Amino acid sequence: MARAPDERKPPFTVVPAELKGRERRPQGGVRLVGRAQPGDLVCFFPGVVFTQRDVWHLPGGTDALADANAFAMHNGAIVSASHCHLLPREATANRLALGHEINHPRARTQPNVVPFGLEMEVATLRDELAPFLPNASFSAVASAAEAESRQSLDDMFRSSILSGDFAADSGDEACSTRSTLVMVALREICDEELCVNYRLNPRSGAPRPDWYEPVSALEEELRWST
Repeated sequence: MARAPDERKPPFTVVPAELKGRERRPQGGVRLVGRAQPGDLVCFFPGVVFTQRDVWHLPGGTDALADANAFAMHNGAIVSASHCHLLPREATANRLALGHEINHPRARTQPNVVPFGLEMEVATLRDELAPFLPNASFSAVASAAEAESRQSLDDMFRSSILSGDFAADSGDEACSTRSTLVMVALREICDEELCVNYRLNPRSGAPRPDWYEPVSALEEELRWST
């Protein structure tokens, strides 16, 4: 007798890709095993969330975060995976927190996932799940004095925690929601590598990496227009 399928088994999972050959790619790569449908939440993009106010106080503004490890959200915030090492250990242990390892599409190909910003109601999460949300706010009230100093972003982040400005750990009403960034399937994906449009800043002045070919010049402009 055939064994009945386990309906509780998820239709897909995401794992680090094992890229072969000498092809130059910016990240390690992520592979989806199984089948995802359009609109499925595929994985999280971990990192520190910089609000628009935080960005205004950073030396260089958005240029300080204009790299392949940062994505802009609909509300003007920027999520930077370059500072994942500053997240709580539980957050980095989330096996779905692989969005920062997804590569830009190869030349003349299209992305199969798109970043999507969410505001998570912390109160709706089970207590044991909340620590695994792989995003944390940088600081809601970064001072101009900190921004004018030449501290590294790591130092500024730590000082915001020590001063009590770290939004993710404070208990006021303003922190009842947590900004997070997820990757959503654009089409049906079956046993293939995930790719997302990096939309690098066209006005940064920095030379484009040799692996990067724009998917859409308009999308690049829209991302960095705020």
